[in-house]
Amino acid sequence: MFVRIIIKNYKKNLGKYMIYSLCNVLTVSMIYLFWSIMTLFTQAGIENNAVEVLFSDIQWDLLLSCVVITLVSVFMMFIAFKNYIWLRIQDYSMYMTLGMRNRRFLAMLGLEYLANWIVSFAIGLLLGKGLLLCVVHIINRYTIASFSMQGMGAEAIKRTFYVCIVTAFIVFLGILTWLEDKNIGDIRDTIHANEKRPESKWWGLGALVSIGFVLIAYALYLQGDWPWFYSHFLWVFAGMILVIAVLGMVLVGLKKREAYYHQLVWINGLYSKYINSVIIISVLFCIHFFVLGYAANWIANCLPIGGEEEKYRSDYVWMDREKNENSVMEIVNKYGGSLEKLPMIRVYDFDENIGISEESYEKLTGETIDLKGQEILFSAPNRKSNKRKECESKIEYLHLYPGKYTNNQFLLARGQSVSENYAEENTFVVKYQISENVLGDYSRSVLPNSWPGSIIGESLFVFSDEYFETCWRGFCENESEPTELFLMNFPEETRKQAGVELQQYAEEYGIKTQKEMGTFQRSHFYDTSQVINMVRGNVLFYLVCGVIIGLDLFLCSIFIFGLNLLTRYRDYRRKYQLLYDLGTRAKKCKQNLHREIAGEMWFSLGVALLLALLYSGCCLKGTIAGGRAVWSGYWKWWIGVSVIYFAVNCVAVEIFYRMIYKKIQQEGEI
Repeated sequence: MFVRIIIKNYKKNLGKYMIYSLCNVLTVSMIYLFWSIMTLFTQAGIENNAVEVLFSDIQWDLLLSCVVITLVSVFMMFIAFKNYIWLRIQDYSMYMTLGMRNRRFLAMLGLEYLANWIVSFAIGLLLGKGLLLCVVHIINRYTIASFSMQGMGAEAIKRTFYVCIVTAFIVFLGILTWLEDKNIGDIRDTIHANEKRPESKWWGLGALVSIGFVLIAYALYLQGDWPWFYSHFLWVFAGMILVIAVLGMVLVGLKKREAYYHQLVWINGLYSKYINSVIIISVLFCIHFFVLGYAANWIANCLPIGGEEEKYRSDYVWMDREKNENSVMEIVNKYGGSLEKLPMIRVYDFDENIGISEESYEKLTGETIDLKGQEILFSAPNRKSNKRKECESKIEYLHLYPGKYTNNQFLLARGQSVSENYAEENTFVVKYQISENVLGDYSRSVLPNSWPGSIIGESLFVFSDEYFETCWRGFCENESEPTELFLMNFPEETRKQAGVELQQYAEEYGIKTQKEMGTFQRSHFYDTSQVINMVRGNVLFYLVCGVIIGLDLFLCSIFIFGLNLLTRYRDYRRKYQLLYDLGTRAKKCKQNLHREIAGEMWFSLGVALLLALLYSGCCLKGTIAGGRAVWSGYWKWWIGVSVIYFAVNCVAVEIFYRMIYKKIQQEGEI
């Protein structure tokens, strides 16, 4: 008999329960998707140099994104499972009234829960697989990366399974523990009981503690690597403390004022369900913070795409020796081009860079500098601006090793780095640190503002004329070292043919690079158009990743918000039906319902916006500390992304409000 009743009840409420199942499906698919992308990147970076460059840039951001998506998904899964079980317990309490024994009640509830989890997990994996195929297709078609699904293994499936099964087990175990020794009356009383309310006068201390954690997170962010990674969780923790403190102060303060009683209907819902409200607002804050702070910063840094050509001086750059000058000149004259030649040396600092003299720098830029001894000018390229700007935050010393990458150079640099006993001849004083585009950015790096590190590889180091002359003459005696920088430009109609011939000549007669070099492969010959295409593809990949992360987090926030409203629907219906029956006007009921529904969303958005502004300022500080100038269009794009996010949340809140009000109207007489 009970089985028939349960099935009939489940069919009647299927639409309601499907929402919880859809949440579980979404969480499974997102966890699987992001960890699969991480696995694909790791594999592709080993086999493909172009992907290795991109992975070197994105690895920390990708790891953080995977962890954030996993944690948010776990939160959503936890809330979905908890609320699903909560609703089912309310239904099962009726069966217990009809005589169902406690043991059978728990067995039926557990069986139903397990079946729901298995179906949700299977559908989620299939959806995640489909999304992964779509993402891989977009990446392979529109970006420089090339991924293959073959040999991916089951690592992502295992991670997803472990996360989901542990979350489901914890929720169910917690519910069973709570149900132990409770009768039907206890269950019903707990369901409808008011929660503990904020009464303390010391909420201001929470705000001060939050400020302290923000300062710690700010400092950790600027250190890079693992401190940078962990700092994001301190940002979130500080924000959650701020949410609790500010909400407590507002509610306690309002209760002492007459305004509280004017708005009693909608504020009291927040006040009487304080603990549940704080949990929901905190989770929503976490999501909004990562969208407005992390993802919006990521997207704003990528936009706009294009316009890189004007930031490069030459069509082709070749670092070689004077003996090849005549052959280069023949090719240049053949295709109607121009040649600019400068003395140069390679400079190693765990990556290869370009070294020139003061005289050459003045010839290239028109800027006169005064360097003596081992003083240097460190010039880092800036993809976003052609303006020459001296960096506000300057590195005091750099440890450099003149000459191209060799095993001996690597061992020398590593030995001094590990022992921290740097030789005097390898220690240089940074007199000037400039963000500019002397030659252009040939690092192929597209590090976003979210990462505080400096652009690595193919930066320009300017040495004093005396020091450079000494090094350069020494390298002229070494046939394996490049000593001349050839900068070539061609008319558009002959540019491609000239490049093919130049590259063939460079590969056959030019100085060879060591294949197992450093972080990722450098070259002595660069085709500017190829570099620009690669950078654009990588920037587009960054942009796609940022948009996907933002959309996924937005969907999670909408599902969590919707689940919370669905769980509270019975309370809304009873409250506003009663108020209407007592004579409250329908217009006033609508107004109070709208405020009660929207309140939690807008409060979490407000706190998230405040923290996101501080976070973005920290990002820009990291950009400056890394040797790059902040481009003027950053805030315009960041504000644009934030406005769009606020707008879609406003639309979502309005849709939920209209759905709930319409449903209350249909079931009552409002």
